[in-house]
Amino acid sequence: MTTGVILICGDGGPLTIPNPDCPNAADHTPCPDGYTAWHAWAGRMAQKHGQRRCAGCDLYMIWIPWRMS
Repeated sequence: MTTGVILICGDGGPLTIPNPDCPNAADHTPCPDGYTAWHAWAGRMAQKHGQRRCAGCDLYMIWIPWRMS
């Protein structure tokens, strides 16, 4: 018998820090855990933010606001 985490679509749980094992995890932008919740959140974030790579894990985990001109 295998035990593990069950992901439920639309899980709107609290925001968590992605990839907490990264040495620069404090710089990561908190985001939802659930698949559907994450994609809805990312769509909203992409309207006013851009992403950049984290120097610690080389993943796009940091969202920064676009400058309004």
